[in-house]
Amino acid sequence: MRGTGYQKLWGWFGLSYASFCVMPRILMHEMPDDWQAKMADLLEQFDATFRIEDLPACKVMPVGEKGKFSSWPDWLLHYRRPELARVNALRRAPCETCGTLAYECVCVSALNAPAAGGR
Repeated sequence: MRGTGYQKLWGWFGLSYASFCVMPRILMHEMPDDWQAKMADLLEQFDATFRIEDLPACKVMPVGEKGKFSSWPDWLLHYRRPELARVNALRRAPCETCGTLAYECVCVSALNAPAAGGR
């Protein structure tokens, strides 16, 4: 029987057909330091478990409307000199119920909070 971690990770992908998890480095570096340390530990564990160098290389391509190939916005690629105003525009608003950040919140409402930049 698979554990709750398996179920939680499966649930994170939802009903998508995604076979990979891709996260922009610039956004990962804007997470709190303890989150970054945990993520680095998890990536090290993953690397220690699997020989991914034996797999074909991946290339991540952005797609726009109607699934057509697009291009990455320049600001998203410049992780050494982030444009924090653009990064912060992607942040989700704190939970309206408890006021904590979405990743710390236990309220269901945080899962549906609109991005701070608005959409």
